Amino acid sequence: MRIVSCVILFLLAFASTASDSKLMDIGIYRDVSITKIQIDQNARGYDIYGDSIEIGHLYSKDRFTVKVASGKCYIYKGETLIGGYDTIRFVPNHTEAEFSINPIAPNYRSRIYYGELKLAVESGKRLHIVNRVPLHYYLAGVIESESGAGQSLEYYKVQAIISRTYALKNIYKHAKEGFMLTDLVNCQVYKSKARYNKEIYEAVSQTDGIVIVDENLSLITAAFYSNSGGQTANSEDVWNNPLPYLRSIKDPYSEGQNNASWTKRINRMEWLQYLQNTYQYPIHDSLARYQALNFKQESRKAFFVDPAYGIPLRDIRRDYRLKSSYFSLSEEGSSVVFSGKGFGHGVGLSQEGAMKMIREGYNHKQVIHFYFTGIHLISFDLLEFYTKDLAEY
Repeated sequence: MRIVSCVILFLLAFASTASDSKLMDIGIYRDVSITKIQIDQNARGYDIYGDSIEIGHLYSKDRFTVKVASGKCYIYKGETLIGGYDTIRFVPNHTEAEFSINPIAPNYRSRIYYGELKLAVESGKRLHIVNRVPLHYYLAGVIESESGAGQSLEYYKVQAIISRTYALKNIYKHAKEGFMLTDLVNCQVYKSKARYNKEIYEAVSQTDGIVIVDENLSLITAAFYSNSGGQTANSEDVWNNPLPYLRSIKDPYSEGQNNASWTKRINRMEWLQYLQNTYQYPIHDSLARYQALNFKQESRKAFFVDPAYGIPLRDIRRDYRLKSSYFSLSEEGSSVVFSGKGFGHGVGLSQEGAMKMIREGYNHKQVIHFYFTGIHLISFDLLEFYTKDLAEY
């Protein structure tokens, strides 16, 4: 019995370090075409490599500029040209080294990151910018970017577990592009290292390696958004893929929060013509016309008016850039008014609802179990150990 206990303790000790130390390649500044940047050292130092050859060092008083020209990355120290290369890497010489990056062409807001900076030319005209960073630092940056710096430690634990699960499940999502994940909403927002609340790092550390799995021990689709409006959505109503852990539930914790409700007004004839032109909706039928102008959605639905018309609410949300697909419609003079609930796709965890649950005394585990049905929390490293063992058996 004592030997078994020692083995378990060894596995737990291993699990506390392995997965969160995994190096992640994150494509940064993916929403802007940058051709020239400035790099400064923010802490510790860096060795600089051009095409695998060491070409310099980045220390506190140094400033380097890299720009794209003739299909190469040209690097300058101050005003002095060092050379042109296919790839340039700023490699940290300390685990806590960090750099600042300031886009010059075009002028764009600067950011600070831990880890390595990798630069190449993309499509012959823009910089391909990648931050290679340990998972735990990446998660901290995601948490602050997605949740802000004013939340509690217990809420940050929720976001840490969800963001870790997403990252590890989608680690090869953008492999063909030369990185793992982007810094945008199509993955997880990652605008900088976490800078303003040390509890974010504590949350990552205290949940080290913990991920969410389904009944088959597979990493779940750890979906989250701002606010459910009082009811979450089934996954198939948004993505056509039914998942047993992404079920619609009543969510009283999202009600009354900042993003719980919204309105939008559009021209009535524009709305009717949209329905007719896009979906062949019978706007000249008196009953169908009335329903199109007086649509009620007391609980979440997948289709507008009636499934027989084949009008997904998610498509209306996309076409009119609505905050959610959870809305009702009413006629007011020459306009129709969208009265909406929530902000986001509605599948999985409501961030504002989770924050409210934490304020009411629930812990991070209870919050995750509330929003995801029939799931389990487990160390990712132990998960790999068990699933490998089962496969071999």
